[in-house]
Amino acid sequence: MFQKKYLQIIAVLLSGTLLIVASYSCTDKCEYNEMGELRGAIEKYSLDFIEDLTASDWAERCKANYGWTDEWITEYQVFRDAFPDLNINVKRILIDSMDVTMWGEVSGTHSKEFPKEELKGHEPQGIKVAWNEVWYYNMVKDSTGLKFGEKMDMVIDGITRMKQLGIKCLPEDEK
Repeated sequence: MFQKKYLQIIAVLLSGTLLIVASYSCTDKCEYNEMGELRGAIEKYSLDFIEDLTASDWAERCKANYGWTDEWITEYQVFRDAFPDLNINVKRILIDSMDVTMWGEVSGTHSKEFPKEELKGHEPQGIKVAWNEVWYYNMVKDSTGLKFGEKMDMVIDGITRMKQLGIKCLPEDEK
């Protein structure tokens, strides 16, 4: 395997919660090119996905390029209706073999009620908001190429989003 590795640690502060993400990277010259090509392909796939997910024709792209089912499209459509001008600015992608951690700033204008999670019941006021998300997922490679694996987890900075929308989410500071 790889003889030399270095540990990269990124600390992300999300609404007072410190999230530490660690990534091991290969520096062994004999296998670096092969690993480097795979890392490059995984990064491109991830960035292409973000571009497709935020495009105006996102549903068609996600169905064609990532095998999204009608059920997934319908479920995600609710979020896209709530934030129709969705944008994701990728700040960092860490790749460890086939596992990926991506940190991005998500932004959009709250234009329609999102009937789930912390925004449920909050009427939209057309406010542009931005928040951080950290995604963890794995990739698999088969005869057709790279694709998303079975693992997927997300950390969403809902408190920042709620504060920007004027939703009382934390007790007032007592002074």
